[in-house]
Amino acid sequence: MTDAPHQPSRRSSRQGAIVRSVIGGCLLLALGGCQTERVSGGGTMPPAPRPAPVTPESAAPTRMLLGVGSKPIDTDGNGFPDLIMVSAHLFAEPHPTPIFEDGTFTFQLYRAGTFNQPDAKPLAQWTISGERMEQAKTRSLAGPMYNFRLNLNEAGGDRYALQGVDLAATFVPEKAPQKTVRPGGLISMQIGRE
Repeated sequence: MTDAPHQPSRRSSRQGAIVRSVIGGCLLLALGGCQTERVSGGGTMPPAPRPAPVTPESAAPTRMLLGVGSKPIDTDGNGFPDLIMVSAHLFAEPHPTPIFEDGTFTFQLYRAGTFNQPDAKPLAQWTISGERMEQAKTRSLAGPMYNFRLNLNEAGGDRYALQGVDLAATFVPEKAPQKTVRPGGLISMQIGRE
């Protein structure tokens, strides 16, 4: 009778797997204090982040970056969108960091393509300053910003036929009222329903 080759039992195989896992875990813990200096592809790691430059308090805003939510929202359930979510960053060039500034924001909604026409009248207008502007202050990854909730029901109503509109904005700083700040262009969207 010949001896069969020794087959490890399931128990010893499981114990070996546990020992290998424990050793692997210990190696990972021991190497956990290592610092990566190179990334795949041979490049070096980027430099550590630095704090953003601070805009001097004396600087007055000269530029506005404006954004809106994806589309107006129907907040009262009547089938007509009435709420436009708007964000605004103010910058004092040449400084790259946005700022908070006392003053007045004005937003106007025009039928699409009529903004530059001499007889164009806005469909809706909102003027925001003081406490309402303070409430709109927040922060984004870029820095200080304002979030506004422009409701058509506060500016004449929301019952419009489906149509394209353009949102225009201005900001007049309290410390430099002769310098009106505007975004680079209009923001187009749709309001109303069919």
